[in-house]
Amino acid sequence: MTEEWKKIIIRYHYIVVCILMGLLVLGGVFVGSIQTDLNTAEKHFSDTISYIKEQCTGYDNLNLASETKSLMRVMENVQHLCSDIERERELDDSFVLDDAAVAQYLRSYTITGALLLTPEGKVECSASTDGLTDDPLTTDELPQTLSRTTLLNVADHPQQVYAGRVELEDGSYVDIAACARTDKRGVLVVYYHTTEEYVRNYNLSYQNIVQGYSPQVDGTIVVTRGDQIVASNDASLLGTSVDDMPVLAGLKTNGTDGKMLHVHTGWTGPGCAYGVIERGRNFYVYAFRPEAEVFDSTPRNMLFAVFVYAVILFLVQMLRWKTAQRYREQQLRREQEYQKQLKAEALKAEAANIAKTEFLQRMSHDIRTPINGVMGMLEIIKKNREDHERVDDCLEKIHVSSEHLLSLINDVLDMSKLESGHMEPEHVPFDLDDLMKNVRALNEAQVAKTSIVYTYGKISFAHAKLIGSPLHLRQILLNLFSNATKYNKENGTIETYAEEIACDENTATFRFTIRDTGIGMSEDFVNNELFEPFTQEKQDARTQYQGTGLGMSIVKELIEKMNGTITVESVLGEGSAFTVTLPFEIDKHPSAQAAANGAADETALHGLKVLLAEDNELNMEIAEFFLEDMGAETMQAWNGKEAVEAFQNSAPGEIGVILMDIMMPVMDGLEAVQRIRALDRPDAKTVPIIAMTANAFSEDVERSRKAGMTEHLSKPLNAETLKKAILRNI
Repeated sequence: MTEEWKKIIIRYHYIVVCILMGLLVLGGVFVGSIQTDLNTAEKHFSDTISYIKEQCTGYDNLNLASETKSLMRVMENVQHLCSDIERERELDDSFVLDDAAVAQYLRSYTITGALLLTPEGKVECSASTDGLTDDPLTTDELPQTLSRTTLLNVADHPQQVYAGRVELEDGSYVDIAACARTDKRGVLVVYYHTTEEYVRNYNLSYQNIVQGYSPQVDGTIVVTRGDQIVASNDASLLGTSVDDMPVLAGLKTNGTDGKMLHVHTGWTGPGCAYGVIERGRNFYVYAFRPEAEVFDSTPRNMLFAVFVYAVILFLVQMLRWKTAQRYREQQLRREQEYQKQLKAEALKAEAANIAKTEFLQRMSHDIRTPINGVMGMLEIIKKNREDHERVDDCLEKIHVSSEHLLSLINDVLDMSKLESGHMEPEHVPFDLDDLMKNVRALNEAQVAKTSIVYTYGKISFAHAKLIGSPLHLRQILLNLFSNATKYNKENGTIETYAEEIACDENTATFRFTIRDTGIGMSEDFVNNELFEPFTQEKQDARTQYQGTGLGMSIVKELIEKMNGTITVESVLGEGSAFTVTLPFEIDKHPSAQAAANGAADETALHGLKVLLAEDNELNMEIAEFFLEDMGAETMQAWNGKEAVEAFQNSAPGEIGVILMDIMMPVMDGLEAVQRIRALDRPDAKTVPIIAMTANAFSEDVERSRKAGMTEHLSKPLNAETLKKAILRNI
């Protein structure tokens, strides 16, 4: 076999395969399109019929409610009329009840007419509001109409009232009510006639529902009562019977409630259709469409499928030669991406290791430096105990080193809390004027031992009573002022300003500015590194200025958590200006605070009995020394249980203050406070209880307040802080 024949055979096989695949595709499209059309038609039928069924049921309910109200009205009228007749009889023995008298009564009632019957149903007298003798209920046929009801039974049952509606052949109806007469044995009947015109114009009908549906779009819709067609979007079907139309008859005979059915009277022609039947409360709803309309999209889908298949064959033929090349390019790209990912992960792991190593190195250096200072000064003190001047100098340096170590630990813990998302701002009432006075006092204390000139400026606040996080605002301002002091020059200046810049009904916005004439920072450092952890522009800053490089990171994180902003202006060698903008909620119902009235006099500590709950002997010794040095008396409790028992066994008012550690064995301080506050004695709710703990975060302060603490002090304590806290609360 020659190569030419081989090519012909391969081409023939390819053509045969394409034709077979095309037939399969077209067959699948044909079947799928038919099924889709059927599903679409069934869903459309189902949605349409469900809606019509729901609306018809609603109309029935409304008409039934209207009928009930009308019958209630005629029942009330017949009872009132019966009472009026009895009352007239009692007042006037000569009263004659005849047609004229009945007509006179009708003027006061909204009824068409009234009849007085004997117990056997014979009319004694009657009248109608229009006075016409041909009124449907005043004809000779009335006894026959009444004899078909049970209304005559009320003559023997005075407590019963009959009510019913009679539909007349002209489309109007009459609401009838009857009750036993109270003036004599007999039956009083009243009725209200509703005209055919009123029924046609104001009663809700099924035709109102279906007339908006188009037969070409929604199919033919029919509503029947029994076999009678009472509503349809094809007006020619109104008044005819279901059996008059083969499609409807087929649906009625073979249809399943809610399921689409193929109905035909022959193999082709208009009798072939798809339809659905559903039953309502007292009606049936039909919907159907001819076959040709149901499958109207199938021919279009077939033509579209042929076109798409031809396009696909053309594209496949064109793209076959590119397949191998694309595959090779894809494999190469995947390999490159995989190598890039490996490299990125390696760099990331390396950066993490470097950051971890640098952090440990920084912490090792920063922690060892003050510890080395403390240990060195202690050695000097041991060898120079008689040199009091040198000992005092060493003690002062030990104090400075310990404060630096505490500041370092606080900064690291604050940064850790902020990065982990565990530090949340408080939401408590505070007075901004009081807070700024406190910050100003602390700032003045910082610069007191330096040559720096400090100036404080404040524009009067329109809103000083606020709700927010005073603890974090204080920390932000003190951190910025500490940096302005630490990085300032000899005889430099620091200026601070506070002002309210905007407010609305609920929120006031404040701007705090701290400007110094210090060493300043470069523009590149401000823009790229200032707020990064452990960054300082000068390499010797950690040694020269005793900084950790965490302060500005903490400040920025706190400001962002409080929905504020910070901006920095700095010139290297000239100074810096930090502007903080923070919004606070306005406290519309500020409460008076006893602490704002000033602390008690220091002499109040003399003889004050303090219950001291502390499980650490060293801390107990230090606290006892502070208290006794102030002139107070102490009672020891080594855990929360002992503290509760000591307070419980004391006389009311004997213990003036309780200092409570939180982390203690047997019973912790929070539980001890709750138990003390729950004791049944007059001073249990009022005795000041001050937390004295190493738990220093804002959430720790909040837990202390919720437990019943009066105030929260963080360790390490100093005598002045402890004294002020006690004086504020006694």
